[in-house]
Amino acid sequence: MKIVFLGPDKESQLKIIKFLIDDNNEVKHIKKNINETKFNYYYDILISYGYKYKINNKILKQFNYNCFNLHISYLPWNKGADPNFWSFAENTPRGVSIHQINEKIDEGPIIFRNKISYNENDTLETSYNFLLQSIENLFYKKWQYLKTNKYQKKIVLEKGSFHFSKDINNYNKFLTKGWSTKVSQIIGIAL
Repeated sequence: MKIVFLGPDKESQLKIIKFLIDDNNEVKHIKKNINETKFNYYYDILISYGYKYKINNKILKQFNYNCFNLHISYLPWNKGADPNFWSFAENTPRGVSIHQINEKIDEGPIIFRNKISYNENDTLETSYNFLLQSIENLFYKKWQYLKTNKYQKKIVLEKGSFHFSKDINNYNKFLTKGWSTKVSQIIGIAL
């Protein structure tokens, strides 16, 4: 299978790429804006994880909408940027999700998701790292269903929440120890 993987060169993304290659897939890793990329041949699936660009509809059509995003929030909550922070600041459900990508950011039908609990001693950094491990594990468990199109899409009626990268700037004063701030100190600060 030929896969386009969108995301940075970070440890979590590279682990998933290695997993896909070990599963005998050909993987093209793209870090830049895919909307400016021309493909010379057909790819079966597009996977996005930690990717900062919005994918336009022309690209989605090119993949016949066989496009998936790995997101470290319990969608529809905390779409967009800094989902880990917002799950505590707004005291919303925490978790990880895999959804089909559409033309809106983190709005496509949800395919798989898991709620994640946290420990009162967790920091933003430790809870973030746990979310990364959780989305990796969810992907590894569900990959066979994704690649064979044996899954059901869940339409969720809850509105959820969305944040831009700049939104966190209003709360920097609460991050007294940066990402080492305990999550217990920021629960509900944005309510």
